[in-house]
Amino acid sequence: MSSASRLKLFWLSDANTAHTERWVRALAARGHEILLFSFIRPHRDVFASIPGVRLESANLPSDLVYATDGSLGKIAYMRAVPTVRALAKKFAPDVCHTHYVSSYGIVGMLAGLRPRVASIWGSDVYTTPFRSVVHRLAIHSVLRTANTVLSTSWVMREQGLRICRRDMRVVPFGIDINRFVPPATSREPGRPVVIGTVKSLEPKYGIDVLIEAFAIVRQEFGSLNPQLLIAGGGTRRAEYESLVDRLGLRDTVTFTGSIEYSKVHEVHQQLDIAVFPSVEDSESFGVSVIEAQACARPVIVSRVGGLPEVIGEGRTGLVVPPRDKVALARAIGTLLEDPQRARALGEAGRAHVCATYGLEHSTDLLEGEYRQLV
Repeated sequence: MSSASRLKLFWLSDANTAHTERWVRALAARGHEILLFSFIRPHRDVFASIPGVRLESANLPSDLVYATDGSLGKIAYMRAVPTVRALAKKFAPDVCHTHYVSSYGIVGMLAGLRPRVASIWGSDVYTTPFRSVVHRLAIHSVLRTANTVLSTSWVMREQGLRICRRDMRVVPFGIDINRFVPPATSREPGRPVVIGTVKSLEPKYGIDVLIEAFAIVRQEFGSLNPQLLIAGGGTRRAEYESLVDRLGLRDTVTFTGSIEYSKVHEVHQQLDIAVFPSVEDSESFGVSVIEAQACARPVIVSRVGGLPEVIGEGRTGLVVPPRDKVALARAIGTLLEDPQRARALGEAGRAHVCATYGLEHSTDLLEGEYRQLV
């Protein structure tokens, strides 16, 4: 890439999220120079090995950064404004990109970053603006003053427009379709059917609904010896394990704990049916859903946020009402009774993701937004 085409990008984003790492790697691979600012240092220093990328951190405590969105204690973020302003002055970026309007977006606005892209992520437009008039004014100000506002889904864009009527563009998350692929070997005859999910063990993702639905499935399809695989860490693990014990499912449910992102595709490939029963609209995109689809897994999602958007209802997966364990169990049973349909949904899902959510395609879109600003 010529020096004229190379961009200097100042990113304000959580260094611990797989989304940040994925985007930064993709942009750096195209020759762009990136300064990444994060309130917290990553658990693993993955960015040190990426050429052209430098990480700066405010070193804030994790219990503050990951507290409930909009909490009063997060006023401590404002201490980062002088640091961000100084970093931008020295780095002289072509484009500044803030991720998550209610945190990095506010800091970027107060630091006077220009030109500034603001990305909405979920609860920053679904929850935070409705905590108080002050919260709503803050979110509105960030959206109104940004040069460009991006959303990862059309449904979240509509929510953003309810806060601030202005142009907003959709640039979906992308995944590596060369890593998230169907299993190399076919399913062994007689192997227990594996139903599962790859999600954080937090209330918004409906893991308790999945466990209760699985109990119904075990009663109706015991001859198939279905197993439940729950991959991910989180604050509700003990609560969900207790639910499993109360339902008498201990021998059929496996909790893996936290999974390194480099291993996530292997978990998806173990599943026969992937289930994502989220219960809140702030689940605005569903990266795990497209990862499962890329692995040709039939998926079931709840009708919240952007989940129905990413599967093409009835074509690549099934959609059920949120918090409805009976409907979820019925959908799982539908796929257990018709393996051919399950296989067809999985194959259609793989094709859908390759055409729409490949990382290269998404990076093309993001890069295009940057170049329009420059």
